[in-house]
Amino acid sequence: MSASQEFDRNLSLLAELTPKGFGLGLHIRFASAHRLIQTYDPRWVELYTERGYILADPTVFWGFGNDGARRWSEIDLPDPHNVLGQAAEHGLKYGVVVACGPTSSRSIGGFAR
Repeated sequence: MSASQEFDRNLSLLAELTPKGFGLGLHIRFASAHRLIQTYDPRWVELYTERGYILADPTVFWGFGNDGARRWSEIDLPDPHNVLGQAAEHGLKYGVVVACGPTSSRSIGGFAR
């Protein structure tokens, strides 16, 4: 199996495990992800993008400052734009953020059920 096929197979597995979708930023450098994959409801993705919530999202902030995994409900960081509350209104009530990698090439994923 090629690396590309294995990557696609793993994305399919993630999709099965996250019925409400996921967002995955791989190898984030200079505030831009080398690869960005989003399977959340398109209405949420559009709102999130239009309002620039990536700059205010406590899960993303947590991911840049920590390694490992944390439930969204356990993140005790300011959410002045109510990103997590609005996500819940779009059906994204339960989730986890996972972050790893060096500061120079960080990967962060949000996964919802």
